[in-house]
Amino acid sequence: MTRKRTLVTEGLLGKNLFKVEGDLVENYNRALRKTIDKETTQNTFFLDKRGESIELEEELGENYLQCGPANRYMIVISPDQKDTELIHEEFSFDERLFDFLYKQHLPGIETVTMADSMYGLINTGLRVYNSLEDLLLVQNVSLELWTPTRFVTKARELKNLTKQLEENSNLLVENDSAVPKKMLELINQVGDIRGHNIGDFCVQEEVDTFYSRLFEGVYVFREWDHHHLRKGRRRKSRPQKTVEPPKATVIYNDEIVNYKPEPGPKTEFIPLSNTRKVLDFLLKKEYAKFSQELIKPRLNILEDVFLVGKGYDVANLAREERRRVFNEEISKDKSHDWHKLKALQTSLAKGYKFEILVKKENPKIRTMLLESSSKNAYHVPVVANLLTKIWPFDLRAMYHYNRRDLEHLFNNSEEIAQNCIVSVLKRYEKEQNTRR
Repeated sequence: MTRKRTLVTEGLLGKNLFKVEGDLVENYNRALRKTIDKETTQNTFFLDKRGESIELEEELGENYLQCGPANRYMIVISPDQKDTELIHEEFSFDERLFDFLYKQHLPGIETVTMADSMYGLINTGLRVYNSLEDLLLVQNVSLELWTPTRFVTKARELKNLTKQLEENSNLLVENDSAVPKKMLELINQVGDIRGHNIGDFCVQEEVDTFYSRLFEGVYVFREWDHHHLRKGRRRKSRPQKTVEPPKATVIYNDEIVNYKPEPGPKTEFIPLSNTRKVLDFLLKKEYAKFSQELIKPRLNILEDVFLVGKGYDVANLAREERRRVFNEEISKDKSHDWHKLKALQTSLAKGYKFEILVKKENPKIRTMLLESSSKNAYHVPVVANLLTKIWPFDLRAMYHYNRRDLEHLFNNSEEIAQNCIVSVLKRYEKEQNTRR
């Protein structure tokens, strides 16, 4: 039986993962049963920092670490998961939330995972997403880890009883020594936890601008910017004056969403197919800018796409042969975008201003020349992911910001297109390694 060709088998995804074998398999299964009521029959597999496994997707299904789109889980069976990659980012805030959890609670995670696995719900405050408008309600996200055997709960109880006993020695004999007896019972279950930091394994974040893979791509841009990551549960505070909601712009995939969302006084919806309007928004709000430096790499991409479309295996073409067949084929198609972009490059060589010329180009050419320009680091992946949706040919950008779509593109492509994808990404990886 021929093994299915994927980005994993090609060594492009899943290279930096945590190996699960032996007793850790049962630890992982305990967390699976607690979260999605399933378990794996695999004896060896690999996990990312969220606890997702590419191998287990084949057995348990794509996006198996969730029950419905709103209930997404994290599983931790080792602190070493902190250094692994994140296979799939379902919201743009996922990875930084996971990283913050490991950073804040690593000592406790090291202690607990010696005895049990940990699991947690990535909580956005919603139980279900009935429509893309529901994503406007995502303003706070939290994550708290627990254990299937209640190890954390019991450890906290033991710590509390120890503290009570230190403060009141009479508890040694009161109620027939109930407190010492309970402590001994808990020690037999969780061991000696003195000196270990086992508290609330919880972090939370306020989010403003983000994207989600739900509904095949939704991008929420809010005007305010008061991003916070916090350790621990949300504290109760005194009632405050109602804060007016920020103006929000939502860009959505209208090829998937078969209805037109109704705008509100402070909410605008832009369909992804309206490229001109999407570009105008990104430029006006300074989320993106045009870059002259993108012309040459975009010409190279257009050459690859054009030749693959003509049936050429570009990954295995010698340089001179590639140049010859491209010149022959492109001369027969005068309306191709390559000619438009090449003409722009020529005009710049004559001394014309890029800023003036690019405004006269059609939306498709303008899209090719856009890059993220936001000064907010949390906005960059949102804009970058959006740009791969509008112009889905920049494989390098997809590799960084839209891996799920890249996987689907690869899996649904013919062999010569797959060869091209592998060639481009491996060449890119080699360049990155050289720069390090």
